[in-house]
Amino acid sequence: MTKPRAPLTYDNALTRIAAQIGWAAMAEAVGQRERTVRDWSDPDLERGCPIEAAELLDLAFQAGGGEGAPMHETYSLRLEAAHTRRFAAGIDLARAVCAMIREGAQAKEKMIVASFPGASDQDRRDALRELEEFIAAARVGIRLLTDPQSPQPP
Repeated sequence: MTKPRAPLTYDNALTRIAAQIGWAAMAEAVGQRERTVRDWSDPDLERGCPIEAAELLDLAFQAGGGEGAPMHETYSLRLEAAHTRRFAAGIDLARAVCAMIREGAQAKEKMIVASFPGASDQDRRDALRELEEFIAAARVGIRLLTDPQSPQPP
């Protein structure tokens, strides 16, 4: 019986390689027994494929006519996803800072216009609107820095 393997797992990548070149060719490529290589792909076992073997398996997959590099692709996608999860709070905070800078500059510009002799009521309303937008952007920054529910950068 074939065990289901979750997407974006090394188990699944190994199964993809096996579908292309077979378990015996995989074992030969890494100098291991076929049972060992099969165990690397078993989601119920703790053992995993060593990184050096993953490189050799990707090369064997390509030599066998496979497109891409399943182990490398899985590693890259998992690393990218982990990076996004780990650094998302910092990215959100950086975006909040950009919004604060933009809104602050626009508020300053409108306040200068409102301070000129002959400034209209509309000029003052525009300055107030921009100040409100700056305050809203600043609140986002404050929330990101103080909310214990917000993920914190490492």
